[in-house]
Amino acid sequence: MAVRSSRAASELVFNVEDGVNSQGMPVIRARRYANVKPSASDEAVYAVAMSLAGLQARTLAGVQRRDVADIEPE
Repeated sequence: MAVRSSRAASELVFNVEDGVNSQGMPVIRARRYANVKPSASDEAVYAVAMSLAGLQARTLAGVQRRDVADIEPE
């Protein structure tokens, strides 16, 4: 059976370093920004993340985009 998927929702996850733990490893904290337009391109979402990185006091550790997709038969 063939199925198709379409993005239903999307969020930006912005990971920052928040100090170090007792073993000297960096502690990563996630900042989540919901309600990202599902049709926004990955390049546009990344550009927003880089703009937010300039406003953060913490060091950027990574950027993720998390999508939820509706799957239905074709």
